[in-house]
Amino acid sequence: EARLPDGQLAIAGVEMALWDLAGKALGVPVYTLLGGRVRDRIPLSYSVPHGEPEQMAKYAFERAREGFRTVKVKTGQGMETDVEAVRQVREAVGATHRVRVDANMAMRSAKEAIRFVERIMDHDPEMLEQPMPAHDLKAMAEVRAAVSIPVALAQDGGAVPRTPDGRPDLQGNWTNGTITPIERPQGFEAVLTPEQVAEIEGGRQECIEANSQLSDPDRGAPAAGGVSIGCDFILEAAAGGTGGYNVFYLDRGDQVAVVNGEPRSSLLTTPDDGRIPARTPEARQRLGQLMAVRGQHGEYDNPENRPLSERCIVSFGSNAGPPMLPNYFYNNNYTIVQTPDHVAIMTEMVHDTRIIPIGVAPDAGEADEADGPRPFPDAIQPWFGDSRGWWEDDTLVIETTKLNPQQFTAYREFFGASPNMEITERLTRADANTITYEFLIDDPDTWESPWGGEVPFVKMDDLLYEYACHEANYALENVLRGARAQERDNP
Repeated sequence: EARLPDGQLAIAGVEMALWDLAGKALGVPVYTLLGGRVRDRIPLSYSVPHGEPEQMAKYAFERAREGFRTVKVKTGQGMETDVEAVRQVREAVGATHRVRVDANMAMRSAKEAIRFVERIMDHDPEMLEQPMPAHDLKAMAEVRAAVSIPVALAQDGGAVPRTPDGRPDLQGNWTNGTITPIERPQGFEAVLTPEQVAEIEGGRQECIEANSQLSDPDRGAPAAGGVSIGCDFILEAAAGGTGGYNVFYLDRGDQVAVVNGEPRSSLLTTPDDGRIPARTPEARQRLGQLMAVRGQHGEYDNPENRPLSERCIVSFGSNAGPPMLPNYFYNNNYTIVQTPDHVAIMTEMVHDTRIIPIGVAPDAGEADEADGPRPFPDAIQPWFGDSRGWWEDDTLVIETTKLNPQQFTAYREFFGASPNMEITERLTRADANTITYEFLIDDPDTWESPWGGEVPFVKMDDLLYEYACHEANYALENVLRGARAQERDNP
């Protein structure tokens, strides 16, 4: 089961076949092998899939008319939609049928799950299945203690798959897209309340729906300076007031980040206030010198003055990292491939792959050649740095130094960092569908204290395609060409 996290149906089929063979070989019914007959009839439930509440109710009514006495409502579409779906399904099947609810591990906290049960109790649910991630037994126990209906736990939903050499299997496609900001907004606690989650995610959904309407083909030209989007600063920046991008092309995420069952208000957890520490006096001086050097040239004077992301060298943000953070724009997706002595992390944007050798921890004694390649000489500072990995129990630890100095100019959070910056990453397979990604940045020459956080990487069944962006792309040529035209018109 651990090696086939998505193969439950195949596993179940093989298991049933083996029980059947054992029964035939012994000449007894399978129920005898399972401890004896308990009942003559087994009730079946029919699962009502996701959809609009009206569609779900219609589907449940049709199944009831076919003779099913029990239906199971699939939830996980948001609190309000889920409550309405349960209400309409109950009305559709009537009081004589059983209605079960399957939350599909969608609840962000025990408090949210308890609140959900309270809101559906008027509709007489028979049971609630898997409200929390299967590994979060503490939260599941809290829910069960607080509600009056049975709570079911999936038998294998939290199994951590492993590689043939026994390590947690980090392989597959993952996304870290989220609407949770890097730094904690003022006035928020570290963990959001269910009401705050509903407000934040609901506002995001309203913004998406408002900007997903069909365009009027007969509309006039936009006003001078463009039209404000209003509800999303990223969308505002992408559209540029003139329609450069709309919400169809963006995928920044639509849910808050949940780590260990807690909906977080920020990705940063260190320091305790969830904010990047103040810069040291030396760092502020260094930053001023850097800005002075940059000010000697116009921002459109040559390709080297344009941002690295515009030149398609790195992402619009610290996607590839380290640390690997969402860009709040699109393409926050990764493919991980793993062997006993290497892990490769391919970032969709901008099609970069970090190849990280795995050896022994630096403090585990003197390493020999068999423990992996030696660190790069100080003069070699590659894109994404010099990374070395090792296992600490079931956590992959990656330590990176010698980042290319140009990367410090690409990301707002690291602008002006020193060459001595060290980044430690920790990847832990929390369950079959989640990697908990932790990072810590230590640069005493730049910040008054180390800072870092936690980001959930969620399993993604979609494919990753080539992000076909490269240096000397025609957009960059046109940016410079436009600047030359302006210079000719305004000598």
